Amino acid sequence: MRWAGVDTVVITGRADKPTYILIQEGRMEFRDASHLRGRDAIETEMELKKEYGRSAAVLAIGPAGENLVRFVSINHEYWRQFGRTGGGAVMGSKRLKAIVFVAGRREVEVTKPDALERWGISCLRLWRRLLR
Repeated sequence: MRWAGVDTVVITGRADKPTYILIQEGRMEFRDASHLRGRDAIETEMELKKEYGRSAAVLAIGPAGENLVRFVSINHEYWRQFGRTGGGAVMGSKRLKAIVFVAGRREVEVTKPDALERWGISCLRLWRRLLR
């Protein structure tokens, strides 16, 4: 997400038709997902990765999400699922088939790099003590 230029995504409202969100270079676009309707989450991810590249990160739902099954999961990277709290049903209720993140760069700006480095060194020391 961060590599696509965003820290947080908050989705409100409901689309009029099946939609997916494309996020790249800090911009967000709503795109028509009618061609993805009825496809399972893995097929949806494969189709969107074909269009945006293999390195794109895709969160997708399948027909269960479209039909508002309460316990449906959100799939990512083919074998990972976000399965708690019914997030897939929430995406389905908003007619949101997928969210696609296209990374623009691999660096992330840090507000306080010195503090981050000190924290990392502290964590490393703690791990070394725990592993003894």
